[in-house]
Amino acid sequence: MTDDAQLSQDLPTPLYHQIQLVLRERVEHGYYGRDGLLPSEQEISREFGVSRITVARAVNELAAPFDMSQPAISKHLKVLERAGLVTRSQDAQRRPCHLEPAPLREAEDWLQRYADAVEARFARMDDVLAELVAARAPRTPSASPTRTPSSNRKKKKESHR
Repeated sequence: MTDDAQLSQDLPTPLYHQIQLVLRERVEHGYYGRDGLLPSEQEISREFGVSRITVARAVNELAAPFDMSQPAISKHLKVLERAGLVTRSQDAQRRPCHLEPAPLREAEDWLQRYADAVEARFARMDDVLAELVAARAPRTPSASPTRTPSSNRKKKKESHR
């Protein structure tokens, strides 16, 4: 990947789609850093020499597979922020969000306690089921009394009557 990606007016592929491919490649290769935060539409439009409408279409196409609108993302981020799971900072017009690991660790510890308790219950249930299966298992022929051929015949005659 080159840092100075060029768009081609000669290709049958629309410019917004070319920009979307470049942005996707940059995100996948860590070009934008750990947070993967894209530059503003204005910065991208200056870089590629296209209108902000073209850039907006490229960004919308890039976000389309996630099936979530920008207002919905903002609402979710506000909920996470109130819960203390993310913090927001301000950098000019950008408002990057950062995960806060401490509350997530607390939640993980709490969930692990319940997971351990549930696992112990399942282990006890396995023991009870094994006992029930063992109690219902048919006796082996060596453990049952042996019958003589004459007693078998008497038994058959009684059952036919």
